[in-house]
Amino acid sequence: MNWYLLIPLAIGAMTVLQGTLNREMSYGMGLGSAIFLNSIVVMVVGTVFYAVARFAPGWLPPIFAGAPDLSRLALWMVVPGIFGFCIIAGIPWAISEVGAARVFVVMVVAQLVVSLLWDALLGGAPVTLARGGGSALAVIGVLVATWES
Repeated sequence: MNWYLLIPLAIGAMTVLQGTLNREMSYGMGLGSAIFLNSIVVMVVGTVFYAVARFAPGWLPPIFAGAPDLSRLALWMVVPGIFGFCIIAGIPWAISEVGAARVFVVMVVAQLVVSLLWDALLGGAPVTLARGGGSALAVIGVLVATWES
């Protein structure tokens, strides 16, 4: 097994935990305050991480290294930050309405569909029968997992 697959496995677990913990925090302080606290933590950790990547690049994998080049900035580069905010705000809100299992099963299907389209349209990896069929099985799984009894 490729040990790099442990990274998305861990991130998947963290996503569930972050969303459910934010929902719990929202009961005492409101979701807006929970999101604000999350943003402060992300800014602090991101700043420290950037400093390590910038000034001690040998400590991290090469993908994290590089000096900022402001001439390459483009407006579309704010989109991932907006998406991050939507993820941090949307997951606990959705969990409070429909439950964690439904939220994350639907998210996995959305991730499968969008990643298949991304790979096919921009990554040069066509949708094969196996990839498309596996994704279709996941959609069926969503329907089963979210079915009201």
